[in-house]
Amino acid sequence: MKILIIEDESAAVTNLLRLLQRHLPEAEVVGTLESVAGAVKWFRSNPQPDLVLMDIELTDGRSFEILQQVQVEADVIFTTAYDEYVLNAFDFNSVDYLLKPIREEKFAQAVLKFRQRHIRQLSFEKLAHILKGAEAADSPYKKRFLVKKGNKLLSIKQEQISYFYRDEYVFLVTRKGAKFPVNQSLEELETIVDPAAFFRLNRKYVAHIEAISDVESYDKSRLRIELRPSNNESIIISQEKSRLLKIWMENAS
Repeated sequence: MKILIIEDESAAVTNLLRLLQRHLPEAEVVGTLESVAGAVKWFRSNPQPDLVLMDIELTDGRSFEILQQVQVEADVIFTTAYDEYVLNAFDFNSVDYLLKPIREEKFAQAVLKFRQRHIRQLSFEKLAHILKGAEAADSPYKKRFLVKKGNKLLSIKQEQISYFYRDEYVFLVTRKGAKFPVNQSLEELETIVDPAAFFRLNRKYVAHIEAISDVESYDKSRLRIELRPSNNESIIISQEKSRLLKIWMENAS
């Protein structure tokens, strides 16, 4: 996954690199540019990246001028200290619009949007390759969750977790059927659990591969999922998710 940074403030570049390392660790930064002219030249002589982190106010103009002069096929996350450009930003291929100083949780949400869009564009073969790479690499993902049981704190290992689900709150369910509330949203959990082991089934569930006990065909190429331990609920997933789930189940760790 290749990332281009267009930003004219060195401190902002450093911060973006730090956030990328935390939330998109598999990314390769292919360049850091600080001007409209430099970016136009770069796009005319290099392959398209997967994502561009683009400040709006640059040393020689606004980054919208880049998008007017060259074709940028990559997804774009705009960053700026001003909120007056938000409508202009979404006229282009924008994933998100982040105000400086960039809050880490907002960056994580933007990366999640990008991941979802990027996965939809991947061929099934490339998705399988990514999953295998995630399994082989040193995992940057969260290995334990700290939860409360009465007055005690328990440390739950990733391999002890069956699934997370959202009701009024978000809960962690262990393989033994214990249930604990967690502080993260399902959207945040998607960014911190290992994608080679966990899959976002729908708006309500993120499940470990070992928690999926039954998979049945449903109408219109959708699938019905049963989890273990049982949650007394049949989970129906969309046609698009069903196709991705089949690939994930073949390659999950």
